[in-house]
Amino acid sequence: MATLREWIARLWGTLRPGRQDGDLEQELRLHAELAGERGGVAQAMEAMRDQRGLPWLDDFLRDTRHAWRLLLRNPAFTTVAVVSIALGIGANGAMFSLADELLLRPLPVRDPGSIVTISADTPDEGFQGGGVSYPNYRDLRDSTHAFDGLLAYQISSVSFARSRDAARAMYLDMTVSGNFFDVLGVRLALGRTFTHDEDRVPGRDAAVVLGYDFWQTALGGDPSIVDSVVWINGIDFRVVGVAPATFNGVEPPVRPAFYVPVMMAQRLGAATEDPLETRDRRAYGVLGRLAPGISKERARAELATLWSALAAQYPDANRSRTIAVRTGLEQRIDQDPWDAVLMAILFTLAAVVMVIACANVANLLLGRGRARSREMAIRLALGVGRARLLRQLLTEALLLSILGLALGLAIAYGGIRFLRTIPTAEQVVIAPQLDHRVLIFGALVAAASALLFGLAPARQSLHTDLVPGLKTSDAVDATRRRLVGRNVLVVAQIALSMVLMLATAMLLDGFRKMLALDPGFRTDHVMVLSSDTAPVRYTPAQAHAFYRDLVERARALPGVTAVGLTNSVPFKVGDQNTRGVIPEGYQLPAGQDYVSSASAVVNEDYFCAMGIPLTRGRGFTSADAAGTRAVAVVNEEFAKTYWPGADPIGKRVRLIDGDKPWVEVVGVTKTGKYMWIAETPKAFVYLPFAQQDRTRMSLIVETHSPDASYLATPLRDIVRTLDMNLPVLNTETYAQLFHERAIAVPLMIMQIVATMGLLGLALALIGLYALVAYSVARRTREIGIRMAIGAGKGDVLRMVMRQGLMLSIAGIAIGGVAGVVVVRLLTAALAGVGSPSPATYVIVPVALMCLTMAASYVPARRASLVDPLEAVRYE
Repeated sequence: MATLREWIARLWGTLRPGRQDGDLEQELRLHAELAGERGGVAQAMEAMRDQRGLPWLDDFLRDTRHAWRLLLRNPAFTTVAVVSIALGIGANGAMFSLADELLLRPLPVRDPGSIVTISADTPDEGFQGGGVSYPNYRDLRDSTHAFDGLLAYQISSVSFARSRDAARAMYLDMTVSGNFFDVLGVRLALGRTFTHDEDRVPGRDAAVVLGYDFWQTALGGDPSIVDSVVWINGIDFRVVGVAPATFNGVEPPVRPAFYVPVMMAQRLGAATEDPLETRDRRAYGVLGRLAPGISKERARAELATLWSALAAQYPDANRSRTIAVRTGLEQRIDQDPWDAVLMAILFTLAAVVMVIACANVANLLLGRGRARSREMAIRLALGVGRARLLRQLLTEALLLSILGLALGLAIAYGGIRFLRTIPTAEQVVIAPQLDHRVLIFGALVAAASALLFGLAPARQSLHTDLVPGLKTSDAVDATRRRLVGRNVLVVAQIALSMVLMLATAMLLDGFRKMLALDPGFRTDHVMVLSSDTAPVRYTPAQAHAFYRDLVERARALPGVTAVGLTNSVPFKVGDQNTRGVIPEGYQLPAGQDYVSSASAVVNEDYFCAMGIPLTRGRGFTSADAAGTRAVAVVNEEFAKTYWPGADPIGKRVRLIDGDKPWVEVVGVTKTGKYMWIAETPKAFVYLPFAQQDRTRMSLIVETHSPDASYLATPLRDIVRTLDMNLPVLNTETYAQLFHERAIAVPLMIMQIVATMGLLGLALALIGLYALVAYSVARRTREIGIRMAIGAGKGDVLRMVMRQGLMLSIAGIAIGGVAGVVVVRLLTAALAGVGSPSPATYVIVPVALMCLTMAASYVPARRASLVDPLEAVRYE
């Protein structure tokens, strides 16, 4: 204890102005004696504080105690102010947690600020964040000097079993270069990372590092797992390590179950060609760690030089592409700009709620300042400096913010729990947390709000004139000045509420229309089963035979009317495919070799099973077999984009893969929705399964029954009968899948937006009510005199209501002009949501006017019931 007291004494001594080092021994002895047998650091610190003193700390504690007493004396004021701040902080905290989870949070690695993403972009197609082939990655890695290391990775789906005899399940796997963990600076929880030898010979070293969550949930956190053998895609892998709990991969919110060396890629996928030597197979993401002192711009310049050399050496694979270097945030925004725009909008709505809350509290403080004008005048008359009073008033504002922060974090936690219900795919986890980052953000918002709502009222209170202030009532001019300031705040609140309500109405109307959109296919009466033959290492011929038998047996099930196959189920996460094509007769832009189109491989019954109508030509038939004329079906958007005004039937499309074959268009389907219910029309091309080699396919089973879930067990049994080693990825009704992806998410967004709008409106109404009530209280004597000389209750009611009406009209007019601009910006930013209905511009201002008048009516009614005799004696 003595040692700790000495340390405290030394620290305190350094804080005392004018301290001499020679005094330290005497001070320590004195403090030890003062503490005596009572011991304890607290007594020693109290003694030191009494002797040396920290005036600023004493003043702060005194101000805090005084502010706390004042708040307790005014429970109504304190409650309204704290709740207002809490609502603003809670809304902003919840939105920050979601934005942090999706966009802002850096990778959980060593020095994440030096980690950048490297991608091969195709600017002519507007495609950002493209993958890099492994040969290109290898050449860049071996030639760069601007990075301490480059790593490569690819996410895929594989089957896993604890042993060869155990049940198999599908998980997301990350195939990584051997330096993956070393470049990131991730230290494993158990075992080791991959060695240099395990990154040299393709297919030789079957090692695996388990993800922490997977290790805990699927393997029970078995501490002896290291050096054991597990079964992945039919290959025995030796577990060499377990990733730490803080590391969940490099593409949040995707959480891979395990990590395997990239040298195992060909064996895992049972590929006929080596993906590590195929330069036009751009399937790998690349991250790099900048070398010390190297900026992102310098690294980009070096890579651009290296890429130019690769483009010249391998023109077929690298033409029309540029190398890009981005931060993690930039990459996430480029990959999913719609989500980034949506998060920015939700964050802005929350910020508007916070501003309205601050205006509300500032209004309350301005009203409270009148009651304290005599107190301030007395303090000034006694010689207290204005700076000292300013500190006292700001301390009160800070205490309100701290109380609001405590309640706001509880509100934010409730919002975060709601946000955790966002539907996601398997092993895609969106789990916003109330962690230290949210706490820090909330504290910053609280501190900023204290200045925002506390500074102006404090400054106005300090301008109190001594002589009028020492009287029992306000000077008329001072009261008018306060009312002008409060009127401006209320008009601003109503204007912001008008903007918020217009934006809210626009978004709600847009999402409502979105939910009513026709996706272009059937969403009920359909069961979906997905499977993959790669884990059991089927040849292309075996895969075709398996799916052909699966379709035939599924057709024989009771109630089944059609059975389709596809490798791209609409709206299913991870199922969307894009391929390069060259439409016959289409003039490609300068420097562009092909265009990208969404695509799917389907069987002849797919269009019937999904209810996708053909508008021209025909669909696929059993005659479209392997070795026959290659054919395709396109949608109306494809035909309109590349062959406007011409008959698409008979036109040809060249596929940019393999031997680049030409396929003939034999049919045209109606344009539907493929990835998102609000997406703009997208060109789409269908290819027959019989002419394409695919391992992962989904069975689309149409039934007579609206509830197709009864087919889940029979379909799984068919797969087990055909091959008990082949895993079933998932089985679900399409109605369930469609609801989660196309309905549940928009509904959740609608609820968030509606909540923001209601919060802003409620705070604005509270502000208007408080202002009118304050005005009535200040004019109680005047109202009593008016009634004493003959004014009726109706006259008083109209007089008070007129004040609220003028404020409402001013706020609605200003907010209406600003709202039109905001709505136009939202319409441009959220393509697909649409523009608001003209009725919105009528309903919103009328509704806001009615609500503001209702908020004014309550204090106006109270004013009309004032007893003239009591009012004349007021004050």
